Amino acid sequence: MMKDEEVTREPDADVLNAYLADRLVWLIRLRWLAIAGIFLAVTLGLWIGAVVGPERLFAVAAIMVLYNLGFAAWARRALGPVSLDRLEGAVFLQMGLDITALTVLLHYSGGAENPFGMLFTFHIAIGAMLLPLRMTLALGTAASVLHGGTVLAEFFQVLPHHFLRFGISTRPVPEMAHHYPPLWIFGYLATFILTLFGVIYFVRSITVRYHKAEALRRAREQVAQSRERMARIGEISAGVAHTVRNPLHGLLNCVDILKRKVPPQDAAQEILDLMSEGLTRIDTVTQRLLRLSRDEPLQKTATDLNDLVREAFHFIDVKAGKKSVRVALDLADLPPVRVDPNRLSEAILNVLHNAVDACRPTDAVTVRTRLYGVPAQGIRMEVEDSGEGIPKQHLGQVFDPFFTSKPIGEGTGLGLSITKRVIEEHGGKVTLESEVGNGTLVTFFLPFQASEEGPEAGGEIRNERISQRTPARGVVARDSVRVRPLGS
Repeated sequence: MMKDEEVTREPDADVLNAYLADRLVWLIRLRWLAIAGIFLAVTLGLWIGAVVGPERLFAVAAIMVLYNLGFAAWARRALGPVSLDRLEGAVFLQMGLDITALTVLLHYSGGAENPFGMLFTFHIAIGAMLLPLRMTLALGTAASVLHGGTVLAEFFQVLPHHFLRFGISTRPVPEMAHHYPPLWIFGYLATFILTLFGVIYFVRSITVRYHKAEALRRAREQVAQSRERMARIGEISAGVAHTVRNPLHGLLNCVDILKRKVPPQDAAQEILDLMSEGLTRIDTVTQRLLRLSRDEPLQKTATDLNDLVREAFHFIDVKAGKKSVRVALDLADLPPVRVDPNRLSEAILNVLHNAVDACRPTDAVTVRTRLYGVPAQGIRMEVEDSGEGIPKQHLGQVFDPFFTSKPIGEGTGLGLSITKRVIEEHGGKVTLESEVGNGTLVTFFLPFQASEEGPEAGGEIRNERISQRTPARGVVARDSVRVRPLGS
């Protein structure tokens, strides 16, 4: 069986937006605790005689109160419709102000000798959890420049050093000048900077893994929900299809009888043709519903997947020609694979029809077949079009039964549902990537079964173009990549 591919997608914008909005309020509440802690620590330091000049520290805490009140008012007024970029900007601004305030507090309370300098790592960790990497790196750089610059300025006596008095020394206060050796200053700053960026690396690594795990969990939930919906739809559709098809075929027979009795030139012929077309469309839908609901065993035979692709291209040749859509094959020589050719042909045709429907005149549809994995684990088939693409909000629904973005009357919404079921019944997987204006890529992964023939392990794959033909309506077929099957 094919291994699950690692999920690398970022969380959905709506999910991240809601998460950041919640964290924004959390930061405001957390800052109130920090401000209360500053007032308490300064008061305690003043009481034990460790702090000199506490009025400046109280002033910084008061400024924090003011800007936190501003953020709280903004959050209450504008939280609902705020975009993701503005939310990230608000969090970044809050973290930047907090880092600046912490730098000033440390400068007036001992600088490098104040153990509360470790709080920089707390701010950087929060930024790494909530913000994009570029913003987190900007915060880390800002903290390094502000605090590091302050320590150096105090060391070179550009700024005065406001010491802490812990009651350890018996020397008079004026003699407690700040005279650390240069090597100590260098070691302190190097450790400080490495700690900040080390925190960024580790927290970002954990956050990315968390996002991947969440994306994988949501994907699995969607698969489970899709299967549950398919089961319910199967039960309903089977009954509906059986009930509808008998009277439907009777209506089709009546229309055929009337068409034979009405002269060809009669205006009623056009009405009968429209009735026949509509009834045929309904019959097609009922047939698809029955195929979707039936749990029929696969009739597997050794099949050349490239032959199925070529046959499917012949079926869409006329349709592509009418739309002036260029279609092309880029096929590798593949070993036979045991599949149900009828079911797999239907899956390929469904995707090809969708690709041509999505194209505009002069757009292109290309099908590629390749082996995947080293050594080869199976066959990968790609159907790529340069058409209109699928909006991002619809990507999670494209495999749902009855979902279609086509105009009413032009699509049943069952094609990709059937395709997904067929590929999964073969032990494979279907992925879809799309961007509005840049087309769509649908990929089938069909693994080789362990008990069945596959390509020779480690067999050499040579890229060489061996033939090209240009049939009518712009269909171009290119067969490339030879591989020697097992036992040849």
